[in-house]
Amino acid sequence: MDGVVGSAKQVGFVILPAEIMKLAPTIGPAAVLVYAVLAQHADEDGVCWPSVRRVAEMSGMSTSTIRRSLKALTSNSVLAVEVRSDRMGQSSNIYRLLITQEPPYENDRGGLSNLPHPPVKSTSPPCQKRKGPPVKSDRGTIPIEQEPVESDSKNENQRTRKAAPSMSVSEVWEYYRTKRPKVRVLGDDVEKNIKARLKKFTVEEICRAIDGNFRSPYHCGQNDRQTEYHELELIVRNDTKVNMFLAVPENGQPVLSTKIQRTLLAGKGFLADRRENGEQT
Repeated sequence: MDGVVGSAKQVGFVILPAEIMKLAPTIGPAAVLVYAVLAQHADEDGVCWPSVRRVAEMSGMSTSTIRRSLKALTSNSVLAVEVRSDRMGQSSNIYRLLITQEPPYENDRGGLSNLPHPPVKSTSPPCQKRKGPPVKSDRGTIPIEQEPVESDSKNENQRTRKAAPSMSVSEVWEYYRTKRPKVRVLGDDVEKNIKARLKKFTVEEICRAIDGNFRSPYHCGQNDRQTEYHELELIVRNDTKVNMFLAVPENGQPVLSTKIQRTLLAGKGFLADRRENGEQT
């Protein structure tokens, strides 16, 4: 193969032509591996004669898979097979690899490169700054060699810079921080929810809803998990939440949901029926 295989063997590896890799979806990965084993045995002319059993042992595949792969290689015109036989029956066939590639060249580091040609060093002089009279532009008179260019990082910062929250959002946020001063970051989702609630409620009403959340026994930890739920995201999640916390009475009694209220009413009715029937409760 024009010295490709022989040169590669000297450094302990086999070079596969790019055409073989392009054919991999057609011939399958097993055929590519068989081609690599044949290339390892091939001489500088791309000729080799390993047995099917030998190829199977080196590739870790069955002999039937090897034969199918050889058929795929020959049908795609990348391998030629010369069948040989002797008095005892069939002998090892002769294989010729039909795809050739230019031999690798030695690079600056003492190794081999499989690029088609060595890199060409440019002999052109380095680019010089263009000099000339100042140019008038919208930004004023700027010499050509000193014309400023905005850096990508500056543009990126301008694109990603977060806009300051509106005055109404800031008022809600600052009031909430009087309750939880350790919370210092207003998330984007929470800010969006505050803006959505301000379409229906005033700043004062949302602040009163925050007070209601901090008065609610359930949200203050009197629950099965004994956990406090004072997140601003919870308070302004939707209009229903704001109304629920606005309804918390000053004495701090928890506001029951409609479902729980119906359950309690059903329970009271059941107990009343039992008392009417003379049953002990």
